[in-house]
Amino acid sequence: MHSNQLARLAADIADRHGQTNLSLDWPAFDLESYWTVSQRRLDQWRSALSEFKQMDFPATEHNRQLARRRPIFEEILVSEILCRIWTAAYEVTNHTESHHASVAAVRSIWLSHLEARMEALKVLNVAVAAALPAGLSLNRLRRKTERWSDVLLAHLGDHARFRNYAVDRERLKDFQVAYQGNDNARANNWSLYMASFSKAFPGGAAPSANPTLNLEIHRSIRGILPNHRQLSDAEQSRPLFTDWVWQRLESTSQQMDDWLESYMG
Repeated sequence: MHSNQLARLAADIADRHGQTNLSLDWPAFDLESYWTVSQRRLDQWRSALSEFKQMDFPATEHNRQLARRRPIFEEILVSEILCRIWTAAYEVTNHTESHHASVAAVRSIWLSHLEARMEALKVLNVAVAAALPAGLSLNRLRRKTERWSDVLLAHLGDHARFRNYAVDRERLKDFQVAYQGNDNARANNWSLYMASFSKAFPGGAAPSANPTLNLEIHRSIRGILPNHRQLSDAEQSRPLFTDWVWQRLESTSQQMDDWLESYMG
């Protein structure tokens, strides 16, 4: 499973959490699998990043090697959307006393993910400073994932603790204010956001660095969504909307893309 599918699961969680008042089946969350598989994936990332940082390349070769390892960096950046949104939603839920430890465990996975992301950004900073095409491309992806993380986080609600999960707190606040209003306006805006989101993180993307681990993480969470089932490969490559809805939104989605880029930087 590509990390884009994990990002799309984050959008599903934000939609359910934000629109249906926490209508999620929290007991269906498989914490043990989530913890174990996430740790295995973190170990894979650490190993790959450690090897890469130890290599000394001239600029041209550095660009080629970075492009060859793009799936690793892409997976760290894109899958962090789900990790951030899932952790935020899980923390603000009214758990029983016995579940407080599980909240800490979920949060620790996110913090470890941030550490891996920081190590990846150290490599990217060198590439961006040298204006290497592979580094510039990944930096654009970084900016995109950060913007969309705040969009989805704002849709979760206006809980004060969500600020702790924002990439940019001021940007999050702006989006939370924008979501205040009548339900019809919120629904229409969300549809436009999701049209752009579906284009930004399409199904059927190139293979990911750890597809099996991504799938297991997806499975550990997906049960919380009512009537959620495992999608086939064909279904996973479909957009979030049916064809007729997509056709109606397609004409405006590019305008939304342009607006998000200019508004969020």
